[in-house]
Amino acid sequence: MKDFEKNNTASPKFRYPGTQPFNTSEADIFFGREDAIESLHNFIQLHQVSVLFSKSGLGKSSLINAGLIPLLEKQKNLRPIHIRFQSYNKGQEPTPTYITRRNIVKGRFEETFLDTIIRNEPSLWHDVKEQQIISEEPPEFVLIFDQFEELFTYPAEQIREFEEQLAELLFSRVPQRYRDVIKKQEKDGVFSLDKGQLDQIYAPNNVKVLLSIRSDRMHLLNNLSDHFPSILANCYELKPLAKAQAQDAIFNPALSRAKHFISPSFDYSTEAVNAIIDFLSKGGSKPIESFYLQMICNAIEKKVMANNIDCVNASDLGDLERLIENYYLDQLSTIEEEQERKKAQRLIEEGLIFEAEKRRVSLIEGQIRQTYGVGPELLEQLIDSRLIRAESLPDGGYAYELSHDALVSPILKIKQSRKEREEKDALIRQAAEAKEREQKARARQARARRITVALIGLSILAFGSMVLATSQYWKTENVKAQLSEFTRKYGYPKLQERIRNLEYSNAFQDWNSIHLSIQDDSSAMLQLLEIAYVFNETGKVDSAREVMGLVREVSQTEPAGVSSGRDIRQSIEAYMDQYGLNTPALSARYYPQMARPILAGEDSVRFAKTEASVWQYYLFCESEGLDITLTASNWGIRGDYPVVKVDWYEAISYANWLSKRQGLDTVYQIEKPEGAEGLSLQEDTTKNEWAVGINRAADGYRLPTLAEWRAAAAYPSDPGPFIAGLSHLSAAEADRAGSIAGYAWYLDNSRVMGVLEPHPVAQLKPNLLGLYDMSGNLWEWCEDESSEEGHEDEKLKAIAGGAFNMPAGDCTADSKNSSFAYKPNRKWYNTTGFRLCRTVHSE
Repeated sequence: MKDFEKNNTASPKFRYPGTQPFNTSEADIFFGREDAIESLHNFIQLHQVSVLFSKSGLGKSSLINAGLIPLLEKQKNLRPIHIRFQSYNKGQEPTPTYITRRNIVKGRFEETFLDTIIRNEPSLWHDVKEQQIISEEPPEFVLIFDQFEELFTYPAEQIREFEEQLAELLFSRVPQRYRDVIKKQEKDGVFSLDKGQLDQIYAPNNVKVLLSIRSDRMHLLNNLSDHFPSILANCYELKPLAKAQAQDAIFNPALSRAKHFISPSFDYSTEAVNAIIDFLSKGGSKPIESFYLQMICNAIEKKVMANNIDCVNASDLGDLERLIENYYLDQLSTIEEEQERKKAQRLIEEGLIFEAEKRRVSLIEGQIRQTYGVGPELLEQLIDSRLIRAESLPDGGYAYELSHDALVSPILKIKQSRKEREEKDALIRQAAEAKEREQKARARQARARRITVALIGLSILAFGSMVLATSQYWKTENVKAQLSEFTRKYGYPKLQERIRNLEYSNAFQDWNSIHLSIQDDSSAMLQLLEIAYVFNETGKVDSAREVMGLVREVSQTEPAGVSSGRDIRQSIEAYMDQYGLNTPALSARYYPQMARPILAGEDSVRFAKTEASVWQYYLFCESEGLDITLTASNWGIRGDYPVVKVDWYEAISYANWLSKRQGLDTVYQIEKPEGAEGLSLQEDTTKNEWAVGINRAADGYRLPTLAEWRAAAAYPSDPGPFIAGLSHLSAAEADRAGSIAGYAWYLDNSRVMGVLEPHPVAQLKPNLLGLYDMSGNLWEWCEDESSEEGHEDEKLKAIAGGAFNMPAGDCTADSKNSSFAYKPNRKWYNTTGFRLCRTVHSE
């Protein structure tokens, strides 16, 4: 097998190493970490034992390989020694102590006068002292233990041996056993060392140690506290890349005109670099991880070569999210032979990952060939694809491992999905085969009965056929039970998630493929009936009928009257009643539910209990031919979330549509300028020219006025200092009492995985009127026109209530920050939604 480190040969290399860490020969393209290299170097000089830590993916190994080691090698008489234990495999012989010794010696075994005291002693102290003796000038060793957490995968006795030997190396000038032998030799008159040699033995070893470890494994260092009680005293944290550092890491390798790169030099536009950084940092809210930066840039470099791109523009980047998610599958797909691809997949998913602890492990080539049937050529291909990497072993050969910890979770997720899919397919196949066997058995049973009638004398044979048919039937039922259990365990949650993500057609297709497993189950029926309901409400009547056909097929009994002329909605309600399901709850998901009326000024008004949800707005978009994906934000589109990126004009258009849908008078009379009638609502750029009349006598849906909104938020108290939803408490009182967190999504409680975002509607407590999220979550459009200094000529509209990214004090109805004048045609803003109300005339 050719050398896995192509960068150490004359072969051309990539400008970005992708998923593998930088190696020592790639210092010329290791940018963005200059300050970290210098400060870590200085830190090591100050301490005998140092700990480098960070979360996985920030580039500790790259910092060591391409930054620290090249810097140390430039200094006279410094000898950095890079050491990796690799994860322990049961039965392996090399211990951590032995691995460390072999890296120190590197094959330089020589007889020295040290061996006249204790010959070839297997200890770290002996090996370091021997290396100093054979050197013209005794070097200072820097032992660098990369991925030190691997030590703790070894047996306890091996960890204890390593701990004792390392402590002896660092803290004992001459071990007592050597002193004892020297003393005995002197006493016996056989001591032959001269003063210079004795001085060398007693000279300090000059050894420093750097332990590099993941931050989530630092607690393991306490296991070494017997001999290193202050092991956590000197810790250096590698921080994520700052924006300027990330820019250097992207720009500079591409611009290099060195001839040893596989790609020609190229450039990035500023917009492209900003787009990459914005993606990696999730809009500046998350740290930039070197692992993902290098993965993306490596993919871009390959695209540059494939398409002869001189300057990478934002349009050349493609879908960066998909690039990350599909990296593993994309690399596997480069293996053309299916059998080889399956071997590689099994090796990676079962051999190189310890699933119980979600960590990677390493295997040697012999283990891989014997257990997984993967030979040198396929291993080389996996290395070239940067899915795995090879580490040379002190005694020769290589150990192989997944290229980075960050790949463990997505690979395990893909593995789980694949296993579920294979299990489902197998059960469906078994069910189909069992059904076929059942049909054949019933046919044999029918023939047997005919024979029984005609030939009573052969009744025993007929009975035997009946027994066979019965056994086939029970086998069929057993397969059906297995398939049903699998569907409940895996299928229902995933299909419910499809509905949450508005993927109704895909959900129906999935149900259609596994309908053999649905045994008159109410959970399955609820999902199918919801899909039929949505299709029917959005005018897709044929699709709704198709779903109802499946409902009838899997239902053991059909409600009376369903097949005798009832419309689809009536049929849905009939099935809901039959299965004891809540029909009003289904309607409440897709249409606003109104609270009891309150007096607001001269009118009584009923407010929607929640902000308009994505599910509710979806019906409008589908019915009117609009694109719901234009409301997507960085948290995606989820049905139970409040809808965002809907401007004021779109909100009142939805209100009119809903009024017509429910047979109510529309509130808004809209006259559009000439030429705008044919424009889509989402594409109309003339909205500020719309003439909008308001019919106060109408009973349809509308946006509330700011005064009405405040009255509803403050209910039952008069408008005054309050947090919307807390009624009697002032903002300061509620904040002190810690009450706001129970009612409002705001700055202090809205983070999901470190990112601020809104939450599904109606998750917290309602106010006394039964209204949810009147504080926080999203700002809500109001009907009022207002003006703002500097924008007097614009038709600004009020928004109220605060949002998920606002502090508690700005989620108050009377605060100067609790409402804003806002451009009504501004829609690309993910902190604004709306809530409808209705004027009550007689109910």
